[in-house]
Amino acid sequence: MARTNRDNFHSYANEHVVPNLFSGVFKFPTLLSVLSMKGATEGKLGRPGSSLMLGKRLSPAKRESMRGSTQYVGFFHSGTVGGGKWIGEDDTGASAGAERQNKKKKSYYVSWAEHEQPIAIQNTVLDANQGASKIGSVLEDAVGMAVEEQVETLATSVFTGAPSDQTAEVVDNLIGLDTWIHDSNTVGGVDRSQAANANFRGRRSTASLALSLKLIDDICIKGVDDGSAGTTTPLLRHGSKADIIITDETNYNTLKQEAISRQLGRAVPGSSQPSGGQVGFVGEYVDYNGKCIVPDPYAAASSLYVLDSSSWLFQTFGGKNFSTQKFVNLRENQPGTGQPDLTTSAVVTKARLICTEPWKNFHGTAVS
Repeated sequence: MARTNRDNFHSYANEHVVPNLFSGVFKFPTLLSVLSMKGATEGKLGRPGSSLMLGKRLSPAKRESMRGSTQYVGFFHSGTVGGGKWIGEDDTGASAGAERQNKKKKSYYVSWAEHEQPIAIQNTVLDANQGASKIGSVLEDAVGMAVEEQVETLATSVFTGAPSDQTAEVVDNLIGLDTWIHDSNTVGGVDRSQAANANFRGRRSTASLALSLKLIDDICIKGVDDGSAGTTTPLLRHGSKADIIITDETNYNTLKQEAISRQLGRAVPGSSQPSGGQVGFVGEYVDYNGKCIVPDPYAAASSLYVLDSSSWLFQTFGGKNFSTQKFVNLRENQPGTGQPDLTTSAVVTKARLICTEPWKNFHGTAVS
């Protein structure tokens, strides 16, 4: 029997299969779906030529420069300079040494992370399913399972992602929330255990904290026990919007019941949210004074994140945006070498999660 022509398999997958998977209720990371609701959305998921950007609002020129960059480079100020100076002026006089203006500006970097999810279809299955409709069904099943696995990997990495080598041009994992919102690790080349880099620390507590709506207010207004005989810096002190709260499903239900019973907030059903296929689907959430409280099944038990949506940006790389690569018949590609009787491909995603202002975000590790 003649082998099936595979030339257009990847085009069908990219143009018809993958985009449809991101419409309606789909298991897409909660953080990214909420960022699309609270912030800006540029581009579309699953479109091979599109680079998606969610969250922080950027100028067109900035977006364009980021699409072509190998690494994102950001800056922060490590402290103030006495006797105000013009930006760019390098004072070598009275403020010499560590107090010089050019010593107060520091940089950090974020590389792309790439993940490939293999697809393998037995050639006997393709041969037995001749015809466009039957082949299409086989492709939908195979590509659908691969995308589902890749999204699940992404959903986990959004929280716990920690590249093994952040200096690499392409790293093996996203920099997740737990890595960004920390006060003593190294992220983007910045060692935050050093006092000189204190301004780049996230607000983090390892103390056992009692979950309540008041706790969220305290995190924002006066700080809470940090678990190290200190108090976290209030988020509002540095202008945090603190408009996204993510927690596990058990904690979410507790906050939901308190908000409703005390008439301090309301539960918004998922059906009232735009399902915008390119950004996933936001399910039920609690609106608490403009703050969006959402559950995430991938959030660790007893975890609580209070985030500023304007300080986060998720970006995918054009051409590797949940994109299906060309399908290859292994036996035809390398005849006579004992290759398995398979046609293979992969769904590839190249992305990065950037936090431009970690100090505007809080992570509690033991909140219940």
